Amino acid sequence: MMRKIGLVLATISLLMVMGGLLLNRDKEELRWRQSGVAELTHVVYTDMNEWEASGIEKDGEWKSTSNDPILLSPLLAVADAKQTYLHIEMVTGSDRVQVFWRGQNEGFAEERSKVFNSHSALEIMIDGDVEQIRIDPAEQPGVILTVHQVDVKKYK
Repeated sequence: MMRKIGLVLATISLLMVMGGLLLNRDKEELRWRQSGVAELTHVVYTDMNEWEASGIEKDGEWKSTSNDPILLSPLLAVADAKQTYLHIEMVTGSDRVQVFWRGQNEGFAEERSKVFNSHSALEIMIDGDVEQIRIDPAEQPGVILTVHQVDVKKYK
């Protein structure tokens, strides 16, 4: 019995180490991709009142009122960017947050989206120029959410 517990603990430890290495590798790749390029634009949103909300009640705290609440960014200046860096810090009572992006003359689509754990920040480098961002912060009504910051950088 003790041997089985030891084996389970060793497996969990190994998975945690490997997961940490993969996350660090992804972050290092993001830093590398940003290091040799010229920044075109940089927008940081901390006041989410500029964003359009659907299925979200904004009465003091923000709370989802539907199964598909949406936060839609204002239109971003199109800069003919080769890459767009996106960093989102938010907390929700949901386990899963999905972020979509679209370029000029595109619609939002699953292939241009990323799902992440709501208890961590999303950080991604997107190939191409992004005109708008959509955050789906929950999948049910009654979920409390707070968006601390959305950081968008565009590169040549």
